[in-house]
Amino acid sequence: MPFHMLASLLWLCGGIAAYCSAASAATCVRSCGGVEIPYPFGLDPACALPGFNLTCNIKGDGKPYYKDVELLNISLTEGQVRMRMHIANYCYNSTSGGMNGTGWSLNLTGTPFRLSDFGNKFTAIGCRTLAYLLADDVLTTGCVATCKADDLLRLPDGVCSGIGCCQTAIPKGLQYYGVMFDSGFNTTEINNMSRCSYAALMEASSFNFSKNYPTSSSFNDHYRGRAPLLVDWAIGNETCDVARVLHVHQQKYRLTRDDIELATKGFDKTSIIGEGGQGTVFKGYNLDQVNNPVAIKKCKGFDENSRTEFTQELLILSRVNHENIVKLLGCCLQFEVPVLVYEFVPNKTLHYLIHSQNDPSIRTLEIRLKVAAESAEAFSYLHSLDHPILHGDVKSMNILLSNNFIAKISDFGCSKIRAADGHDDVVKGTIGYLDPEYLLKFELTDKSDVYSFGVVLLELLTRRTPLSKQKVSLASVFQEAMKEGLFLELIDTEILHEDNMGLIGDLARLACQCLAMTSESRPTMCRIAEELRRIEKRVRQHRGVLTTISSMSLLASSSADTSLHFTGETNGYNSLRSVAAMSIEFAR
Repeated sequence: MPFHMLASLLWLCGGIAAYCSAASAATCVRSCGGVEIPYPFGLDPACALPGFNLTCNIKGDGKPYYKDVELLNISLTEGQVRMRMHIANYCYNSTSGGMNGTGWSLNLTGTPFRLSDFGNKFTAIGCRTLAYLLADDVLTTGCVATCKADDLLRLPDGVCSGIGCCQTAIPKGLQYYGVMFDSGFNTTEINNMSRCSYAALMEASSFNFSKNYPTSSSFNDHYRGRAPLLVDWAIGNETCDVARVLHVHQQKYRLTRDDIELATKGFDKTSIIGEGGQGTVFKGYNLDQVNNPVAIKKCKGFDENSRTEFTQELLILSRVNHENIVKLLGCCLQFEVPVLVYEFVPNKTLHYLIHSQNDPSIRTLEIRLKVAAESAEAFSYLHSLDHPILHGDVKSMNILLSNNFIAKISDFGCSKIRAADGHDDVVKGTIGYLDPEYLLKFELTDKSDVYSFGVVLLELLTRRTPLSKQKVSLASVFQEAMKEGLFLELIDTEILHEDNMGLIGDLARLACQCLAMTSESRPTMCRIAEELRRIEKRVRQHRGVLTTISSMSLLASSSADTSLHFTGETNGYNSLRSVAAMSIEFAR
């Protein structure tokens, strides 16, 4: 139930009796500055319920105020109040040659008010802007707005697209928020075009983007420095089930230092489940009422590069929602380095399944196809967003496996939201998976992800690593073998059966299409996902019901063999006539 509907019900149930006695008092003034002040609000404590007392600034502008925030109007039926809240700014100072900023916050903790998640959006304006919305010093969301002069010439009014303008939703149940800017995104170098960045939590319906906003002060001027803000209100306390649910939902965004230390037993080494270049991952508990496990990543040394990667991952995961992408549950900024909290994914990684798992019974062709198809669908989803997200580090290590071997894409530290200028100063990614065109042009595209995914398909087909011990590329070896009709010598013997030959041939073709040297020759992720689902369907039709995998687990299998299988032997299949026939066919 929306909070304003709850407010209306509580008003009808809990406020009528009190209203009768208070409203009859002749001394109760019910308007200020043209704004009606209905009960339970009042301009005198005797005329209002506790927490609803307002003031009328008679000696000033003659407007009603809640503390120091101006009220525009009050709705009993909607259970909402419209306020005017300051717009934060971050501007280049031509005198000092530096940046000056003004941030604002609003604290409604302990009051009957909550910020409306339904009616408000966090809004940022600028050409090099990264603004954060914080709740109790915990980062809840952020907004990135970028633009160039050429972008603005083509930019229509009324469209907030990420070019010069960004809007994003806020969590439910917030009672406090603050606005701050990232100093790494500033207008020092573009002050002739865009001197200031602006950000505000504001009523979504009152905002209409103008293409002049990013390059002038017109956004701030239009609202005279204070934008409309919607606040939900309700009479009563959190005694009903709905209010309790809202409260619990609110609390999950407020991860404190104590929460994290309790969940990880003080970052005890026995809780470590993974470690990489970006940080250490701990398994944690005690962050919800049912004690579900979570994955808690504590970032390593927080320099400029790690700050950028952390920001990218946080912003991207907060705006995506797909069953095959790992979910971000929360964040804590009360340590010396940031801490991110994710859903816990129990079955390790695709890399482990391919290269280190001893039990071939859970590494069937069916399971390999399932994981590949689900992964491709997740990448296709990212590429199809209004502002496409490029992963930038597609590899088997970044495909986690949940229960029933459901694929979960992770690690968005190298990811980016595609802009008009996709040029990178530094190539990011993993050797062996990197798109050769990206290495040449320093331009990350959706087809860069496609190339890397082609390498993952080769891993699934061959159980060989992307680079041999001699630093030879699996992609180049496999493509050469395809040309010579010898690719079957590279296929993993666990799946090389006569019944699989047609399917393996299709997968090999698809992988090589992904590995085309020019991006224009590669298929889209959408096309790849469709083809993988088609192949998977053929497996099901040919063999009947897909192998049951609900009870399978990498954790329950035998101890891991950590050796990597680039040079694995392949025996026993050259006697198959169909193999020879297929090799001749692929050589043509």
